Amino acid sequence: MGLKISYAGLMFLISVILARILGPREYGIYAYAFAVVQLLVLVAQAGLPTLVMRETARGIAREEFALVKGLWRWATGVVLGVSSGIILIGSIVLQATAKDATWGVKEWTLFWGLFLVPVVALSNVWAGALRGLQKIVSGLLVESYLRIAFFFAWLFICLVVGRWFAASDAMMFHVGAGGFALVLGGWYLWRKMPEVLRKVFPQYAVRIWIVSALPLIFLGGVHIVNSQADILMLSWLTSDEEVGLYRVAAQMALFASFGLQAVNMVVAPRFARLHAMGRMQELERLMHRSGQVILGFNLLVALVFWLGGPLILRLFFGEEFVASYLVLLILLGGQVINSLVGSVGYLLNMTGHERQTAYGMSVAAVVNIFLNVLLIPRFGMFGAAIATACSIVVWNILLWHAVRKHLRINSLVLASLVKKK
Repeated sequence: MGLKISYAGLMFLISVILARILGPREYGIYAYAFAVVQLLVLVAQAGLPTLVMRETARGIAREEFALVKGLWRWATGVVLGVSSGIILIGSIVLQATAKDATWGVKEWTLFWGLFLVPVVALSNVWAGALRGLQKIVSGLLVESYLRIAFFFAWLFICLVVGRWFAASDAMMFHVGAGGFALVLGGWYLWRKMPEVLRKVFPQYAVRIWIVSALPLIFLGGVHIVNSQADILMLSWLTSDEEVGLYRVAAQMALFASFGLQAVNMVVAPRFARLHAMGRMQELERLMHRSGQVILGFNLLVALVFWLGGPLILRLFFGEEFVASYLVLLILLGGQVINSLVGSVGYLLNMTGHERQTAYGMSVAAVVNIFLNVLLIPRFGMFGAAIATACSIVVWNILLWHAVRKHLRINSLVLASLVKKK
């Protein structure tokens, strides 16, 4: 939780710095490029971080060390191979679609984003391995914290020396920071690896892994649609300035979600372990307790931004960004609803019911896209916020029902509080 709090603080400061330096238009270009990177990372990692985390936790519990080592090597090779293809194809597409074969800020930002894809994807896979080893803090460091910390340091140095930059430079800084973090992450994974994994000869079950990864790939796809469709469709249907305003609101709304993210980091591998050992009562108790923490934290953050949102936006980002306050409130409402049912997605994924998660998220993705197409042309960024909040409601209802049906657990936080009384 401490790392998540400091991570959220760094992300907030980065958003403030970039928004003030780049302005709404170029910050909108940066936000669009980052959304594209997230989509390509999904393709490159192919559901492997979750698969690696789950199978590592199971393999260590069952002492199948050779398969665990084989999975790590295979997953790393897949990410590197697919990422290389993405960089090549993406570069060709950018050159073919550029006006008069001349690249502007948007093209250069997207180009540098291509090189960020293998860095992020490989970090996610290695972080999944660490979390599977019950090294939760180490996994969080490798997955995102180190990269963001290095990026913030880079921005700080630029401010000290008085160097101003464009959106493309910011993306280039991400690549450099991610490269440093990836090297440290690989070294960290090697240090935390159990001694038996260093000595054992790897075994491979590629066919089984591919079959297991397919629903996770699909799940990752619909998750990206639900999390990035608003930015992408705003970029296609409105101006770069409006994308920049929306991005600021979305980044601030993430403060309400990092309680959920922090708890998920801890409980996800434990879900897999408890389910594999048949300890269902402990699993249900863990689900309820973690849900109470998530809801309490989300309500606190939502209250702070509801009361002081305009002042915070004006103070940190500038007067022109106060226009995103209503968007912030809508997104915060969606995050509160997201916390009411707890970590239902992770619970289903870690207990072998990822198909149920994929179904619920896919329905929500269809709703999200439909509402974005319907509402953005008329209401702009407010329509995108409404579409995102509605999709959150849809997937949480469906996943809560799936947990209750397949695991006989009522994950609704309010229900667990009533039961406790």
